[in-house]
Amino acid sequence: MAIDLENVSQSWVRRELEFHDQLARGKRGKATRRVQEWLALAGFHTAVDGDFGPATQSAIRQFQAKRKLAVTGMVDETTWETLVTPLLKALKPIGVGSKDLPAMVAGYAKQHLAQHPREIGGQNRGPWVRVYTGGNEGDNWPWCAGFVSFVIQQAAGTLGIKPPIKGSVSCDILAAQAKEAGLFVREQDRGDVVLPEGSVFLNRRTSTDWTHTGFVTRFGAESFDTIEGNTNDEGSREGYEVCARARGYGKRDFISLAGWRTTTKAGASGSGAEVTISVPTTPASVIVDVKLTRSDGGEAPIDVPLTNGTGTALIRPDLRYILSVRLTHGPAAGFKYTLDVSGDAQHEVVCEDGELPQQFESSDGSDLLTTGIEAVSK
Repeated sequence: MAIDLENVSQSWVRRELEFHDQLARGKRGKATRRVQEWLALAGFHTAVDGDFGPATQSAIRQFQAKRKLAVTGMVDETTWETLVTPLLKALKPIGVGSKDLPAMVAGYAKQHLAQHPREIGGQNRGPWVRVYTGGNEGDNWPWCAGFVSFVIQQAAGTLGIKPPIKGSVSCDILAAQAKEAGLFVREQDRGDVVLPEGSVFLNRRTSTDWTHTGFVTRFGAESFDTIEGNTNDEGSREGYEVCARARGYGKRDFISLAGWRTTTKAGASGSGAEVTISVPTTPASVIVDVKLTRSDGGEAPIDVPLTNGTGTALIRPDLRYILSVRLTHGPAAGFKYTLDVSGDAQHEVVCEDGELPQQFESSDGSDLLTTGIEAVSK
């Protein structure tokens, strides 16, 4: 049975999974090397040299016997699919349910961790590294930021939304993208922002240089738990695997992935459509009020109560609504907002100290909603 690649859009990932032809003793090349990599990752070590010799044949026989496959010493489609099963499991779509982006990111990070992604065949080499770096590998391709970017893109793709940052294999570029998007949280500002599980941490060397990154799976009072790539048990920035760790807050900045996500779905018969609204992370001193108002003026505005930044309401799918957001802050907070209307469903909010995300927009392009944002002082 052919591997189902319907949910795999990246060409370099498809190359890691596609089966082209049966391999047997005497074969040389990239296909044989990939078989040797996956054999070694499964615990059946042989040289990763692209040469299908007697040692590779023996390792395949052992692998087939262990996995209860036909013991032939050759790599047919069934053997290949069994070899790459860990990658298939890491790529398996997670059910959306009520998950927002940070929760989906945390879910995928844990799903990857369970498959123990790690290097094989040399520093920054092997199929997992190539998946996380766009098909690249080698000494010049540290992959912690690539792991973070891949998982964020995987989660956003499942939700059908645009990733809040483009992603990169560079920690410095991730930080720059987060700053541009208004999602960057400095170490000294962390106490003023509610960061959800699934946020990104950045190890800071200087104010303009970050050397390592990963995901936060739990925030504690004095430390936080992580899932991170290209590290090891000692927490090295040039390790060899994806693993879970605990870290302190010193010299670490963060990227908040909490942001807008507006979707609609059909409700029960006669009940209209349910709209779910997720708002960006804001400092605790900012009060967020959300209302839905019919554009034709009919009926009273609908208050949308928020729980952990998310609320739902029933609306009529045949009508147009205005989504109004009121941000209220105290004088001590020091926030100034500049509103720049650039379209029916998009407003830009620029905060003086960069705490608030800058883009407020409907992620699905729905014409059911327009957006109005109001910022006032108490």
